[in-house]
Amino acid sequence: MYNEVSVKIGEELKLDVLLPNADKVEKNSSGECEVWKRGHGVWSDRMTDQGGNLTIKEFTASDAGTYRLLDSEGEILITVTVTGTESGTESKDKLDTDDEKPNATEHLRK
Repeated sequence: MYNEVSVKIGEELKLDVLLPNADKVEKNSSGECEVWKRGHGVWSDRMTDQGGNLTIKEFTASDAGTYRLLDSEGEILITVTVTGTESGTESKDKLDTDDEKPNATEHLRK
């Protein structure tokens, strides 16, 4: 599964990507970096992992990049490319379970 998300710099980004079979989340912008691992949690003070969501508080330009959710065998389950905007007119997209949007990963959990 592949998604593209845009978020305004300084806002919160919530990604509904932490599936039960997830082992880790890696970010790739200028090199691969692990940002979440099962049993350890998040690697940044600005991130939280609750309720199946990976949340980045106060999104910065350096948070932009491609996030990949992998299982324990290294298979990619979800890929999300995140871009940051400075424009006040663009709205933030998020992958979550708001009533307005369907759960982007619901079919993977069945």
